[in-house]
Amino acid sequence: MLIHAIKKKNRWIDFLYWCLIIIAPFLVWKIYQRLSGMYTESFVAPLFAFDSEKAGTILSAFWGLLKSNHYYGWTFSIAAIAFIANLWFVFKKKDSLLPFATLFLSLLFYACILYYVDYVWDSIHNVLAYSAKRFFFCFCILAWFYIGSAYPIRKIFLFLDKKLSFCPLPENQEKKQKSEKQKETGSRHKNP
Repeated sequence: MLIHAIKKKNRWIDFLYWCLIIIAPFLVWKIYQRLSGMYTESFVAPLFAFDSEKAGTILSAFWGLLKSNHYYGWTFSIAAIAFIANLWFVFKKKDSLLPFATLFLSLLFYACILYYVDYVWDSIHNVLAYSAKRFFFCFCILAWFYIGSAYPIRKIFLFLDKKLSFCPLPENQEKKQKSEKQKETGSRHKNP
């Protein structure tokens, strides 16, 4: 929505509506808490100072998941290969980098969320080993979306679809219908 709002200046109101829809549940919950006198302990670190040890711990845990021999590692290894294969098409054929940017920015924002959590109830190592690892699965879905939307992978699947399909693709049917119509109109003109 942000990209459409920037490209088309008359769509900024749509972007504002989407932002309000996203923020609305949080605002309703905060109003409910104030009206009912509920108090929750904050889990966000109160000081926004940089802690290099904490950032290093989070990045090393992320890197460990990204290069592991499990599902996460395989997924992100394939995504890296698809990214490298797609670079030429990004510059030559103007293929979009938005799916990769979505994956990268969401990983970055998730790392920021983990960084600013105040680890009072549990240690950062336990959170990274169990809770964060489970939540990391949603990034696999984004990675597979990027893999499937990369230009070389799309071309491979279109080739396989053409070769292995039992019925012709719609574009092939249109070409056959046009050629048949041309043959019919051509034979009508020859035999008046």
